[in-house]
Amino acid sequence: MGIALAWVIHHPAVTAIPGASTVEQVESNAAAADIKLTDDQYQAVAAASDRFRPVTGPTAVLRLARARFGR
Repeated sequence: MGIALAWVIHHPAVTAIPGASTVEQVESNAAAADIKLTDDQYQAVAAASDRFRPVTGPTAVLRLARARFGR
């Protein structure tokens, strides 16, 4: 999560509002502000983000059910 949050923070026109359920998550989110990505690292994460295609709709439900019930 830290790298993803650091990547979002690096965007000039984005304000990150991370959620947290535990003290550990709050600490991890705060630590992400100290991560300094090089331009190459930023570009690598951006490229990975551009390639990401979420699974949605009925396909997502079917995959979740299979994972949950082992079928």
